Amino acid sequence: MSETVLVSLSREELDLVQFFRQLPEEQRLLLLEEAETMVASQDRMRILASRGAGRDWFAPDTASC
Repeated sequence: MSETVLVSLSREELDLVQFFRQLPEEQRLLLLEEAETMVASQDRMRILASRGAGRDWFAPDTASC
């Protein structure tokens, strides 16, 4: 399965996969943890945006007009 995915990657993406695999395991785990944190943050922002939370935060103040 993973070999099928690798075939569809660009040369630059394949180089990154190879570089990642050559990193020490500790460094790979740290990078994966950072990526998971960023994805979780983006998911939270997407959920908040879909609920309409904060849509008026940056709207001009029309109450004082």
